[in-house]
Amino acid sequence: MDRGGKYPRVFAAGLLASSLTLALSADGFSEAAAPPAPTLAPAAEFDPQAVDEGSFVLRSIHEASRSRRLAPPVTNATSVHTADWACIRRYESGDRYHIHSGAYGFLGPAWRLYGNADYAYPGAAPRAAQDAAALRLYHANGEKFSGSWNDYCTFHGIVR
Repeated sequence: MDRGGKYPRVFAAGLLASSLTLALSADGFSEAAAPPAPTLAPAAEFDPQAVDEGSFVLRSIHEASRSRRLAPPVTNATSVHTADWACIRRYESGDRYHIHSGAYGFLGPAWRLYGNADYAYPGAAPRAAQDAAALRLYHANGEKFSGSWNDYCTFHGIVR
């Protein structure tokens, strides 16, 4: 009885295959000796010089994988995408880049010194310009927040 679907046929095919391993002996059916398992040759080491010119892509991928470099760690000095910078943005502006003082709460003199001259005030500048100005101010202050940002984050020692 065929119930349809693939599983009854797969089961039947398995029964057929298993019945082929039986051999007729004098006292009835018994299992025949299993054929020897195929042996696999050891994998050859990849030699990028041995590939033809048409395999330039393979060679390039191989070389790139060998010379893969890790990205530098993300720190307050290299990126504004850290918890410390998020704290500063939260308490200076509610993480709102569009307000007059921008996300980092720049005052006029600080923006004129470290900001982008193309924008009259920080809130008019795009996020990237405000982030870059904040990093410039951070580096000018000896890579510390206190002194440049005096808010909840620095008063309570959340950032230094």
